[in-house]
Amino acid sequence: MRLNIRDRDFPLGEVNALNILEAISASRKTILLLSRHFIKDKWCKFEMNIAIMEGIQTKRPVCVIVYLEDIPLRFLPKEISRLLQDATVLDFPNDEHFPQNVFWQSLENAISE
Repeated sequence: MRLNIRDRDFPLGEVNALNILEAISASRKTILLLSRHFIKDKWCKFEMNIAIMEGIQTKRPVCVIVYLEDIPLRFLPKEISRLLQDATVLDFPNDEHFPQNVFWQSLENAISE
């Protein structure tokens, strides 16, 4: 599997919005790492909205949501609340007693769908 990371994989000098659009269109899945920072960041919101549109256009679930921290539902934008109904949702294991291999296997399965 190939992972697209903005700082590493986007060509320098290109328009950021076009890079995001092309990367999401070429991807099987888009993983949204949900945190309080994600909710406040305009580029994260833009990426999420492009992924939502990709799902609508292709008529397939393209988003995998990984909660990095607990966020009460009242703080989530309505777009994310709607995504939670259709997307695969995983919690990143912050507890050292939780076997991480279970999380990684679940993420691999979600990406492979």
